[in-house]
Amino acid sequence: YVPGQPIDLTRVKADDPILVSIGQAIARIHSIPANLVSDAGLPEYDAVQRVRQRVAEFDRAMDTGKIHPDLLERWQNALFDVNLFKYQPTVIHGNLRADLILSEDREVSGITDWGNLSIDDPAADLAFIHDQSQPEVSAAIMMAYEGSIRTDKNLRQRSQLYIELAIATFLLQATESGDEDLIVEATDMLGQLHQDLVEGYLIPLTPTEFATQPEVITPISQAASFTGPITVVTESIEVVDLSLVAPETPKSEEKPEEELF
Repeated sequence: YVPGQPIDLTRVKADDPILVSIGQAIARIHSIPANLVSDAGLPEYDAVQRVRQRVAEFDRAMDTGKIHPDLLERWQNALFDVNLFKYQPTVIHGNLRADLILSEDREVSGITDWGNLSIDDPAADLAFIHDQSQPEVSAAIMMAYEGSIRTDKNLRQRSQLYIELAIATFLLQATESGDEDLIVEATDMLGQLHQDLVEGYLIPLTPTEFATQPEVITPISQAASFTGPITVVTESIEVVDLSLVAPETPKSEEKPEEELF
């Protein structure tokens, strides 16, 4: 039993202390030593693998003929910009949504539904924040997150890209199932997304100059096993040096950018 109630970000104000707790809880997940997950035989994805998968899915979505060319051009430019995908894969929840985060006494008490635990892009876990909350709320969560872990400057852009591509994935699933109602729903969602693009509501996906924030000492939840149910809580923390967990590849050993594709 995991105590607490699901969080509804649509009803949370920007100054609510729960937002800080959410940001810190996500940072703790992303700070779990990667070997605990890889040693358990759970999935690992690097940037090259993920970009190739998303490009393949993009091609399939384009073939449906139901996506506006403006959106296709936006996604294609992002997917083929190497600088956008210069990130360090971390442990991620993999299916994070606000209703899976439980709170008690204005703090995160637990996170449920760990079936997609893996090593992947941390931006995938942050997409729901920007999709399910107002800008001032998501900004408060991101401030707490970025204050607790070393990050890259393109998290926001990749999170937005993943939000948009998820709608294209929904269209593909609807098309493959042959469910006309779902196809109409997905098409309407893509139409609204295009309208938001035309009206300037969508952030640019152009990458920020690649850099990382100064390294920080990061608290993480203690984690002994990931083969059973998992609860991430805000107690029983330890301090680790991230440089010992995921050392950076020496510059001389980095692959040329063109090898990504």
